[in-house]
Amino acid sequence: MNLRNRISDTIMRVFRSAGSKLAVEPSSPPLEADLEPLPSEPDQADYDHRLNVSLVQFIQDSEAPVRLKNAFRLADEADILPHQTLGDYFSNRHKAYKTYCEMPQFSGLLVFDLESLLNSQFRQLQPDEDEPDLIESNLNQTLSKGPRSWNEVVHQIRNHTALADQYISLSAQVLDLPWPSDHLYLRMKDLQHLTENDLENLLGSLNEDGNGNEAIQTLNSVLSFWNDPKNQLRVDELNPESLIRQAVERHIPNVAAQVLYRRLDSVSSPKETAEAIGQSLGLSRDYIRQFETKAVRRLNQPPFSDCLKILLHSCQEEIENYLLGVDGCVRKKALPKILDDPTLTKSLAIRVLYSTVAGYADANFVCFRNLYFKADTDESVLEQNFERIESSIQKLSLPLHLEVVAAELNVSVHALVCYAASNVSHGIFDNYLYEGRMTPRKQRGIQLMKVISGCMGGGPSNFAEIISTYRYVFPDDKSSIRDLRNSMYEYSDQILPLTDNGFASIMRFCSFQDSAGVSGESIPELDHAEYRSFNPGTLYAEIVDLVDEIGPAPLLEIRSEFSRRFSEKWSANSVFPVLKSTNYFVRMAPGIMGTLPMAQDVAKLDILPALESEIQVKYYIYAKVSHSRFDYPLWNPDVEFHWCDFGDGNLPWETYASLLSVVNPDQWPISEEDRGKWHDRIAEEGQFMLTVKPLPLTQILPTVRDICTLALFIGDHSTISWLDVNRVLGYRIDSRSSMSFLAILAKLGIIEITN
Repeated sequence: MNLRNRISDTIMRVFRSAGSKLAVEPSSPPLEADLEPLPSEPDQADYDHRLNVSLVQFIQDSEAPVRLKNAFRLADEADILPHQTLGDYFSNRHKAYKTYCEMPQFSGLLVFDLESLLNSQFRQLQPDEDEPDLIESNLNQTLSKGPRSWNEVVHQIRNHTALADQYISLSAQVLDLPWPSDHLYLRMKDLQHLTENDLENLLGSLNEDGNGNEAIQTLNSVLSFWNDPKNQLRVDELNPESLIRQAVERHIPNVAAQVLYRRLDSVSSPKETAEAIGQSLGLSRDYIRQFETKAVRRLNQPPFSDCLKILLHSCQEEIENYLLGVDGCVRKKALPKILDDPTLTKSLAIRVLYSTVAGYADANFVCFRNLYFKADTDESVLEQNFERIESSIQKLSLPLHLEVVAAELNVSVHALVCYAASNVSHGIFDNYLYEGRMTPRKQRGIQLMKVISGCMGGGPSNFAEIISTYRYVFPDDKSSIRDLRNSMYEYSDQILPLTDNGFASIMRFCSFQDSAGVSGESIPELDHAEYRSFNPGTLYAEIVDLVDEIGPAPLLEIRSEFSRRFSEKWSANSVFPVLKSTNYFVRMAPGIMGTLPMAQDVAKLDILPALESEIQVKYYIYAKVSHSRFDYPLWNPDVEFHWCDFGDGNLPWETYASLLSVVNPDQWPISEEDRGKWHDRIAEEGQFMLTVKPLPLTQILPTVRDICTLALFIGDHSTISWLDVNRVLGYRIDSRSSMSFLAILAKLGIIEITN
C-alpha cells in the first residue's frame, strides 16, 4: 500500500475507534463495514496480490502505450510488480510514461526493472515508512487526554496532510512535469484547505453535542479522496449549488439571505427589482442595497470559496471531454458537438471554446498559427459557409477572436486571414474582432494584422520589411511610419500569435522615435510598377531566376542570397512582397519557398537540410494530430520516412515518439519486411508527448462574492459580456480571466444565450 493511503487509513482507523467512544447513540450503525481496514501483517501478501491485479487491470483498461501495457503484463506474470514504489507513479499513466521516457538511466529497461532505480532516485523524498505507526500512536495518545485536545489532533492532521502534499509537489519537480502536474496535486491542495477550515469546527463541537458519528462521516467524506485508486474527484456527488445555498442559510442573516435569494432568483425574469423587493418587505431601496452588500461580503469567507473551487474544477473537466482529445490538442469540430448537447448551455460552450483556443494560440501555437496553408485550398469552404457563420456568430453578445471563427469553419487561421485580406469587402476582421465605430487607427491595425499574417512561415525579418509589404498591399494608405509603429504597439496582443519570431523581435525595430530604419536610413519606398513587370532584368525576373536556382529554400536564405547579389540595385525588403504577390511561387513547407514547377514534380527534389530541423518536424506533428487539412508539396511519404529514419538519435525523444504516433508506413517507399518492422516499432514506442498549455479556466478562481456581484449586475441589466465582467470586478478591460466567471455563471444557470 502506498504511503499516502497508509496515512489516511491510519487516521481513519483512529477516528473510528474514537467515534465509537464519543457517540451518544449506541444503536448507531458502525462505519467499519463501509471502509476498507488496514491489512494486517499475515494478510499482507494477499493484499499485495490483489493490489497487483487491480493495478495491472487499470493499466490494461486505460489508454497507456502498448509498451507500458506489455511491461505490466510481464511483471504480473513474473509476480514481481513493484507495488510499493511504482504504485504511486504508474497509477497516473502520463506521469509514469514521462518518467520512463525522460530519464536516460531508464533507457532499454522494462518497467519492473526500474524498482531499484526509483528507490535510489526518490529515497530522499519519501517520508519514513514507519510514519503511519507514529501517527497512530500520537493520535491515540492525544485522544486519551480528553476532548480539550481536539485542536492538537487537528494540528497533527494538518501536518500529515502537508507532508503528503509536499511529497507530491517534490516528486513533480524531480520529474519535471508541466504545471499543474496533474489533477491529484490540485485536489490535495483543496483537501488541505477543507481540512483546515471545516474539520476544526466540526471536531471542536464534539464535546458539546457528542455527535461522534457525524464527525466521522464528514471526515470520511473528506479523506476518502485519498483512497480513490484513479484519483478522480467525484464533484457530482458534492452538489456545489446545494452547498452554497446551505452555507448562505447558516451564515447570513435571514433578511439578507431572503433579499439575496429573491435577487438571484429574479435573474431569469428581471422584473423584481430592488425597489420591488423593498416594497414587499417594507424597506427602502437603500436598505435593500445594504443587505445585498452585507450578504455578498459574507460570501467572501470559507466555506463558500471552497464550494466554488470544486464547481469550477467540475466545469473544467466537463469541457475537457468535449474540447480535448487524448493527445491534448483542441478538436476543431468540437463546437457543433457542444451546441447539440442539451446538458450544456450554448453560452458556456462558446465562451469556454473562446477561452481555450485563445489560450492555446497565445501560449505555444499548438493548433492554429503553426498550420500554414494557402488560401486557395480553403476558399471554397469559406465562400460556402460565410453567410451561415456571419449570421450565427453575430447573435453572440461578445466579440470573437479569429481562432473561434476558424474553429467553427474547420479551416486554418492562416487561410481565414488570407481570405479576408483578398476579400476586404467581407470585413471579417471588422465584424468579429472589434466593436464600435471604425476609425483610421483601427483600420491601420487591421491592415497590419493582414500583412503580418501573410508573413507566417518565415516571419517578418524586420520592421522595414513589414512596412515595405504594407506599402505594396495597401498603396492608398499614406500613414506615416510613426503611425504604423504606434498601431503595432496598440494591437500587439492580436499580432503576437501571427508571427513565428514573436512580437518582441518586431518591436526591437519599432522602438526608434524617428522614421529611420534599423541602420538609421529611411525605409525605401518600393517601385510598385516593377512588381508587375516580367521583362528580363527586372526585379521579378531576377527573383524568379534566383528561386529556380537555389530553391526550394527557406525564406531567409532566399532573402540573404538576394541581398548578396543585388544589394546595390534593390532592397532585400522587396523579396517577400514579390513572393507573396504572384502565383508562380509556392510554399513548399512552412517557411520554405519554391516555384510551381517544383511543386508539380516533387519526386525529383532531394531532401532539403532545412527539413531536418526539429521545428519542421513539430509543424508536421501538430498538423497531423489536429486533423487539419494541409497540402504542402514537401509533406509527402518520402519526407515522412526520411524524418523517421533521420530522427532516431537526432531528434529529442519526445519529438521522435510523437512523430512515430502520427506516421503511416503503408505509404512509404520501402519493402514489406521493413514496413512490418516499422509497424512494430510504432506500436511499441509511438506516443504523442509534446506538451500543451492547460485550459486557462482555473488560472483565476472566482470567489462566491464575485459571482454574486455579477449575478446582481445581470439582474439589473439583463445581459452581460466579458467586457462587463472586467469592468465590474476591476480587471483590465482586455483581460481573459473574465471567461472563468462567465463559465461559472452559465454552469449555475444564471446566464444563457438564446437564439
